[in-house]
Amino acid sequence: MTSRFPIRDIAVLAGALSVVAVTVVVLHWIPGINQTTVGLALLLVVLSTATLAPLWVALAVSLAGTLALNFFFLPPVRTLTIADPQNWVALVAFLVAAIVGSNLSAAAKERARIAVERAQFLQEREAAELQRQRGELASTLLASISHDLKTPLTAIRVAVENLRGSLPDEDRRAQADAAVAELVRLTRLFEDLLDIGWLSGDVVVNRIELGGHRGSLPLRLVIGRACARGAR
Repeated sequence: MTSRFPIRDIAVLAGALSVVAVTVVVLHWIPGINQTTVGLALLLVVLSTATLAPLWVALAVSLAGTLALNFFFLPPVRTLTIADPQNWVALVAFLVAAIVGSNLSAAAKERARIAVERAQFLQEREAAELQRQRGELASTLLASISHDLKTPLTAIRVAVENLRGSLPDEDRRAQADAAVAELVRLTRLFEDLLDIGWLSGDVVVNRIELGGHRGSLPLRLVIGRACARGAR
């Protein structure tokens, strides 16, 4: 029972029926109240219910309101008999208005739900696309840095290996000068990266706009991978 009719819907139905009952009692004690005013008041209860609950709840409240209007306010009162044919028109008009209003409210809620789901889908797709772009950016950035690091790292490695051997003083100075020159070049490379804002603190910040966001990569990850690639 609760799986087919959720507890929340049953609670709304009970509350709406209670409001119908209270409305009938209050309006019944107002002297000279006319059927039009009663119908509008009950219709307001039905439409309010339709905004809070599924269509079947609103239809049930519409039926209850129709019966209450007939029983308590349409002559002969306290019976379900309608003597005046015009009252039949009023009763049917109330029921139709309640049903149509409930359907329109249900349709509006369904459109709103679809709009929310679509917005969530687009947001998730945008997040996935941003993640993909960040992955491509990481690969491009790593390839670029490793390419720029490869030459000086290779030259420094060769110079250090040569210095470990037995070389004349002039050759040792030449190898040392070559290593220092490559170190200067490597330092200039990192200074250039700092100047353009790619390196900031502990992260590498992408200055290329990606859908209004900026991607970031851990500095240790980029430098470690780039140095590993450059040293190959």
